[in-house]
This record gives sequence, structure tokens and C-alpha cells, in this order.
Amino acid sequence: VTSLIVALSYEIFKSDFARMFTEDEKVQELLETSSLGLVLSVPAYALLMTFYGALRGANFQRPGIMGTVVGYWVVGLPLGGLLGCYWHWPTPLLGVWLGNATALTIAASWVLTAVFCRIDWMQVAALRAAAPTAPLLPSDAELPHRKVDARSLPTR
Repeated sequence: VTSLIVALSYEIFKSDFARMFTEDEKVQELLETSSLGLVLSVPAYALLMTFYGALRGANFQRPGIMGTVVGYWVVGLPLGGLLGCYWHWPTPLLGVWLGNATALTIAASWVLTAVFCRIDWMQVAALRAAAPTAPLLPSDAELPHRKVDARSLPTR
């Protein structure tokens, strides 16, 4: 929901945002005409990052890697290059943004499918409950302590 609000706010206030960053009218126009790519990218990016976290929590990162490889390297980057740099469609900058939005959407869809269709969350919860994990960082009592004598430090 937050990402949709951010994306729509940008679309509504794109002229104001453009004026905040530059006084150059050509750059302002370029920012305004390319806003669709940003607006489409924000929700997909938010979903992707959220569900990457779910995959990490389940110790099931491979779908995230595969979704990213397919979304970005197989589809998004080539598409952005074709649309923006080669065909200049609809405009060069917007073409690159649309390639990015496509990459994010494919990767987010891939990861979302993995989170909801491939992971048995009851099994993940049972495994976590059966084997409590050790703390990520050692406690102070477990750290080796040594005194450093200033005379033992190297000099220049």
C-alpha cells in the first residue's frame, strides 16, 4: 500500500519534484515525460524486496536468484537497451525505465510465486521450533578479551 501511495504521489507531483531538482526546463520536461517508468517500478521493487526477505527467512534463496537472473539479465536489461538505446521508444529514458519496470515485475512475480506456492511454511515453522538457532553474535562473555599495551603498537 505504501509503495502505491509513493508511486501515485510521484505521478501527481512530478512537476513539483522536477522543479525541486533543477531549474533547467528541458530536464524538467524529461523527468515529467519519463515518470511512468518510475511509477511502475516502485510497487514492483517494494514487493521484490519484501519477498526476498521472506525467502531469506525460509533459507530458500535460490528462487530469488533465479527470478533476478531471468527478470534482469534475460529480459529487463536487454529490453531496456532495445527500447531506450536502440529504438528510442517511447523516449530513450522512458524506454530504459520500462525495461527496469519489466525486470522488477518479472523478478517480483517469480519470487512471489516461490513464497506462496513453493514454500511449505508450516514445515519451515516446525523446523525453526524444533531447532532453536544460536545467537547471531557472540555475547561479551564469549569474546576473547586482551589488553593492548600502547608500547606494542607499531610506530611509524
